[in-house]
Amino acid sequence: MSLAEGSPIPLPTIPPVTGPAVPRPAVPPKSSIRIYRLGDPAAVVGQTDEIRAALFPGTQDRQLQVHPASGALWFDTGRRSGGTRPLPGPQARELALGFLEGARRRIAGSARLRGAGLDQLLPGDLRLVDTLSFGASAPGNGARTVCRFARLLRPGSTEAPVPVLGESVDVWVDAGGTVQALASTCRVLTGDEPVARIVPPKDDDPAAEVPEEEKMKLIYVSGDEDAERDTTCPFWIRYDDDEAELAPASGHSMLVRILPTTGQGAMGFTADVYGGSGRYAYAWRAWSPSAPGEFLDLGSGGTARIGPGVYDVALRVRDTVHSVTERAALRVMCS
Repeated sequence: MSLAEGSPIPLPTIPPVTGPAVPRPAVPPKSSIRIYRLGDPAAVVGQTDEIRAALFPGTQDRQLQVHPASGALWFDTGRRSGGTRPLPGPQARELALGFLEGARRRIAGSARLRGAGLDQLLPGDLRLVDTLSFGASAPGNGARTVCRFARLLRPGSTEAPVPVLGESVDVWVDAGGTVQALASTCRVLTGDEPVARIVPPKDDDPAAEVPEEEKMKLIYVSGDEDAERDTTCPFWIRYDDDEAELAPASGHSMLVRILPTTGQGAMGFTADVYGGSGRYAYAWRAWSPSAPGEFLDLGSGGTARIGPGVYDVALRVRDTVHSVTERAALRVMCS
């Protein structure tokens, strides 16, 4: 969900690809790192009324919106109070933290949410990363402050938690001190699994001293809320100006890209996969932006082709050994 107050538009999806799984050997603790398996977003969709009651008790005037692909949440109570000047940042942060603590207690106390595996719907490991204030934009739409919290996950039992790229919780506090909206892109976890750890890539010049801010750091990657996922895996990341360099931090971590090539009256695509076991299953689909409900099946190989037109092309790659799925998408124009 973005900071803009509005509902997300789900993108078309492609059906899952499945493949045979094989037994996984035990990984020694010192050379392991955690991956996190994810729950079914349909479980969140099926409990919208119970979740709404836990987040904002007694509020019936607005609907809780749940993204069907990821289980991301958006809820706006419609309440506006206070004046045209937003609260000071420290006061808004204190109110946001108090709201999250109370919401977690109510969620954990719901037998229905516990039974659906949603008792950790709002993660406990959150870190405040930003506080943004907005003045009144129109009569009846007063000033507000949004507190953004990043989700954290632990790579190992004795390691400090690290950020999850693509997952956050936004809490909106109006000028009167009322929490009036919540957005969460945090996915539901069903458990963690120790797998083989991969050390970060070495620098081109091993003798050179690398400043601390330029060293590769460990993160987890969740991806866009529009993409279905079954696993959250760790990666090494290094930021360089406006770009980020990623490398797998586990034997299960995969990076997927679509490489386009032009031809006579058609466009070709190649699946570029970095990481994983090396054994993959593929599924390709395409659709026109003007007709998002009309899908073209482009096959299940490592390459695909499409004729003239403007298309959104989606690729799903399934690691058939590790049972991890990644997705890539690309908009193309072929004349």
